[in-house]
Amino acid sequence: MIFAWQGGEPTLIGLDFFLKAVSLQKKYANGKRITNTIQTNGTLLNDRWCEFFSAERFLIGISLDGPEPIHESYKKYFTHITPYMKIMKQLLQDGLPASYIKEILMNQGGL
Repeated sequence: MIFAWQGGEPTLIGLDFFLKAVSLQKKYANGKRITNTIQTNGTLLNDRWCEFFSAERFLIGISLDGPEPIHESYKKYFTHITPYMKIMKQLLQDGLPASYIKEILMNQGGL
């Protein structure tokens, strides 16, 4: 059985929701294999999220708005660490398996 968490930004609902969801999955699995996937922009990922994803063997899809310079023109933080750098650092640090989707965005000047 596969649970695919996506739409908007699923991590906005909070880690407690996912802890409860996985708990219920385990309770009612009745021997069925459960797989969880999540599609996220990664901006809210931190050590707690990554530890949870690793412990529960989540498959992670990261949505990026293209190569780093394009992604950074759309996503801004108020620190010296850019969103792209933060996402990549967190995933690499925790050794999480992830796939990446690069979205092609049309700007006013076209591509």
